[in-house]
Amino acid sequence: MNDTILRIAVSTRALFCLEEENRIFLERGAEDYVTYQMEHEDEILPEGPAFELVRAFLKLNEQTGRKTVEIMMMSKNSAEVVDSVMRAPLARTFSPTITQRAPR
Repeated sequence: MNDTILRIAVSTRALFCLEEENRIFLERGAEDYVTYQMEHEDEILPEGPAFELVRAFLKLNEQTGRKTVEIMMMSKNSAEVVDSVMRAPLARTFSPTITQRAPR
């Protein structure tokens, strides 16, 4: 049996529609961005452009009956915001999140 796992790293901006959050970051800066994220942390994020692709890759695990694909989510967000992202049903199947430098 082949134990090779395909590991895919994907950004939160590709998985989820974070255009408003990105606009706030670019136009108003990191502090307002973090404030906005914290104020909306209980909201389920809309699907982004890579969402269906990631879902299709994860279906390979179901079809093979073993862990064939591992998704690692990368984010520049604070840990609190990443927690809200991980509430999305698809995100619950991901490996632990890789968090880059927070924008604070």
